[in-house]
Amino acid sequence: MFSGIIEETQLIKSVVNSADDLIISISPSFKKQCVLGQSIAIQGICLTVFKIQEDILFYLSPETLSKTNQDYWQVGQTVNIERSLKMGDSIDGHLVSGHVDGLIKIISIKQIGEAHEVTFEVSNPQQMKLVYPKGSIAIDGISLTINEIGINFFKVMIIPHTWQNTNTKNWFEGQFVHVEFDSMAKMIDHQLSLRNQS
Repeated sequence: MFSGIIEETQLIKSVVNSADDLIISISPSFKKQCVLGQSIAIQGICLTVFKIQEDILFYLSPETLSKTNQDYWQVGQTVNIERSLKMGDSIDGHLVSGHVDGLIKIISIKQIGEAHEVTFEVSNPQQMKLVYPKGSIAIDGISLTINEIGINFFKVMIIPHTWQNTNTKNWFEGQFVHVEFDSMAKMIDHQLSLRNQS
């Protein structure tokens, strides 16, 4: 479990592709504390420390790749990083599993004062049911609050601290980003769908 509060950003150092999967390496500031099997969220995706060398290696399975933006997995790409929570840690964002639900599209970025209002398109009506005003959502692993919703879109406000300390400052209109909808909303929606089938 994660909180959606990004610990740091780093560059991807190397990428090894095969037919269906890939291995990436990153050198986080806390790499001396890393252990094999440890869970770390990269771009909001819960990945396991696969190997420890000069850098930390992570394996991305075909299932993971099917839900993610392939453009992120390039040498030199800036990625958001967060270590998993420990019992007793402060949850300053919201509970994030690191199991992304797929991709959504950025349709506008507007600077308002020192903040940035970002609008996302949700083309899947089933997913739009999981979005509610003042609800929580994780975008590229960042815990954000939904400020406004429409028929097929929602808006969030990126505060200056988040803009400067995550890769949000590299976002652009038309880009697809990782989304993880609120787990409570998904659970309620699933239970209601089961009830409607009976």
